[in-house]
Amino acid sequence: MGNKKFVVLIVLFLLVVIVGGVLFIFFNKSKTDVVIVKQVIYVDAIDVKTNKNINTKFIIVQDDGIIYDGEVYSDSIEKIEVNIDVNSTAPYFMNYDNDEYYSNAGHYTGGTKFQMEAVKIGELKIEEVSKNETQYVLNITSVGGDFREIGFCLQWSFSYLDIQTNYILINNPQRFSMCDKVFHTRLTLNENNSMMIVLNYKLVDELSDDDKLEVTFFDSDRSYLNTYIIENEEGKDVGGVDYLFVID
Repeated sequence: MGNKKFVVLIVLFLLVVIVGGVLFIFFNKSKTDVVIVKQVIYVDAIDVKTNKNINTKFIIVQDDGIIYDGEVYSDSIEKIEVNIDVNSTAPYFMNYDNDEYYSNAGHYTGGTKFQMEAVKIGELKIEEVSKNETQYVLNITSVGGDFREIGFCLQWSFSYLDIQTNYILINNPQRFSMCDKVFHTRLTLNENNSMMIVLNYKLVDELSDDDKLEVTFFDSDRSYLNTYIIENEEGKDVGGVDYLFVID
């Protein structure tokens, strides 16, 4: 019996030593594997459709942190020096804070040149296609550029009971806190493309001249983490402007 206990203790001791050794190697390897290299890169940005150079601010992101921010101009190529951890995930360049263009991430895989490709923000044209006693149909078209990851807010008067669509119901963003419902299509309209928005409604009473339905269309843009957002942390709009369409 005593020999069995001794063997068990030896096995447990060996397991502790092995696990401890693996953890020691892992954490020390993580620390020593960081290799920072100062890289010289010549940077510019173009409009993906016209292929012309543009003015824009930009950032470089690595491991969810911004490691560089700067600006490029349409009449020159900017020379930058940036510290990159060559043993970590590849960093990406992103144009941002530009009223004319969406933020777009491009991964840097090495070399002394990098060109960012920017997508122009379009205008949204909205028209009423049809309506009847239970349904409104709207057509939206993106003109002069893309309209990215579209959603819409609905705000209605007292005669409406409810409105349903085929799209995803989401929690109200901060700036749309007063809306009755907010939906997201998860779709992007490229330039000159269109889509139909069908709104199925129910009433508590017959519609009068005072009744109206307000539909506010909004887009999304990419955050510095390269994920889509509807607004920033302060509840301010990102990407293009919002478009209000009133059905009365």
